[in-house]
Amino acid sequence: MQDELRVAVPGADGLLGPTRDALERSVTLYGEGLLREAQRLESLNRANAGPAQVTVRDVQDAEIILRRNLIPPKKDMVAQSLWITASLSGIATGWFGNQTQYTWGIIGLFVTGAITVVTGLLGYLK
Repeated sequence: MQDELRVAVPGADGLLGPTRDALERSVTLYGEGLLREAQRLESLNRANAGPAQVTVRDVQDAEIILRRNLIPPKKDMVAQSLWITASLSGIATGWFGNQTQYTWGIIGLFVTGAITVVTGLLGYLK
């Protein structure tokens, strides 16, 4: 049996079928996200191993977090890989910078420097 919570949205009675359905889906998704965030906050604040009890404060804090978009978006694996590549190539650039008395050191310096800049920018923009 699915839990059901009736919510009255003022002005929704004048909406047509598909619009009303879209509003209902949006309210349901927002409510699910709000409850998930409230449960996450409750688990962070719980001091004992007892059963979870989401409080009014948890729901209010979760609403503030969701409304103000305080949850940073997660970076995908491509962006994280680009940042790691930029970091490692930055280290390699420093090493090649100490080898500039050789021709291969100068070439390596420019190549790894370019890789660092490109992957850093792509990782930032992703």
